Amino acid sequence: MVQERNIFHYILYFISLFIGYFSSPEAPCGDLLQNYAQKPYGVNFVDCKEGSGQIIAEAIYKVAAEDVDAVEQFFVNSYGMGELEFVCCGWEPKDGKTGQPMSKALRQLDANYSLLISMHGNAEVENEDGTYRIETNRSKIQYFYVTVQIVEV
Repeated sequence: MVQERNIFHYILYFISLFIGYFSSPEAPCGDLLQNYAQKPYGVNFVDCKEGSGQIIAEAIYKVAAEDVDAVEQFFVNSYGMGELEFVCCGWEPKDGKTGQPMSKALRQLDANYSLLISMHGNAEVENEDGTYRIETNRSKIQYFYVTVQIVEV
């Protein structure tokens, strides 16, 4: 009877190891910049959602117009993001180049995870009469947005 109970415990133990090995970790949502990189002043966390496919999680941040230049330079200098350039209807990193911080904490979570940082601003501004125009002076854009993704590569 005692030997049967021990065998049962061993079987349960190995089943739990097997399930744990093959199950994917829960998406590490939250303030991804705060948790896995440096978050510059003026970057305000809005939301994080679990991704799909190679995107594990995606966080969105807002940056007020007065902080855009400093935040952009921080991401360019610290993480290699492309400088913002005007394309069609807004600003985006030159050549689509995202910033890629190296995060020891993220690598410990999963060795195949990487962090990608991008920034953009919409130049479509509503006029007083309800119509829209393209504003090419980026200092007149109320908010820019930062997207941070954890991707599996």
